[in-house]
Amino acid sequence: MSKAGYMVHDVAKHSIYGIIWILVNNLNLSIQSATIKELCSSLSSAQIVFLYKFVVWVCLFIWVAFTGFYQLKTSKIKLYFIRSFLSIAAALIYVKSLQYMPLANAVAIGFTEPLFVTLIAVIFLKEFLNVNGIIALIIGFIGAIITLRPGAHNFNIYSLWVLGAAIIWSFDNLAVKLLGRTEKSVQYLFYISLFATLLSAPIAIKEWKPLELWHLPWILVLASFYFIHLIAVFKAFQYANLSVLAPFDFSRILFSTIIGTVWFGDQIDIWSITGTMIITMSSAYIIWKKEHK
Repeated sequence: MSKAGYMVHDVAKHSIYGIIWILVNNLNLSIQSATIKELCSSLSSAQIVFLYKFVVWVCLFIWVAFTGFYQLKTSKIKLYFIRSFLSIAAALIYVKSLQYMPLANAVAIGFTEPLFVTLIAVIFLKEFLNVNGIIALIIGFIGAIITLRPGAHNFNIYSLWVLGAAIIWSFDNLAVKLLGRTEKSVQYLFYISLFATLLSAPIAIKEWKPLELWHLPWILVLASFYFIHLIAVFKAFQYANLSVLAPFDFSRILFSTIIGTVWFGDQIDIWSITGTMIITMSSAYIIWKKEHK
């Protein structure tokens, strides 16, 4: 095989590894959301967020204590704080909404995030968007309206909460991009977990409900899934480009639909499916265009 042939083979091999990691991540996130939804019946949303973030931070602290605190030196503390604030705000809103709506619907509406990221980039970062991109953006928001159905008799007000979380996550993405330019994964994981724990603590204490013995394994499982998510995303993007991973990232909707139906008996109507498909296709197109500029 020629040198060029080996290079193509390596790229394809790495892409497959990336796809496997993103599928692992999406299945993991779907189970994580279902676990949160299960815990919401007896614990407050802030309490859940605080507990699993705290467990992850403790594990990271122990790891850094053994490997060396010198790894944590950074000049981006303010940006870490802002990013953590946005992340916690979105997480609290999203977790609260999971109590009152089907899992797959919440995940589908959450996928409007790439649409808002694009809109924010155009407005605040003055990024250029061609005619096809504008059309895809408009179609994506039409899909969101179809999924939300604000005028329907069975309209769920908590759908707007998820939409709000998606908007916050969009600004959060900008902070992540800025941190990604200079920061290492150890710094990122440690400070994000630390500030997330500190920021969620006051609300969690205010809304605290008594912990029972059966809660503990669920919290540990949730923290484990969250940690796996952090690793899986890092590995996926280490092996493959966003344009390769984007079509497979939407497998989370499929996983969430199956888990929501089997675990909670959720029923998804044709309008939600149609809106989800439109959001998925328009978001995937926008991501693909960004990667192929």
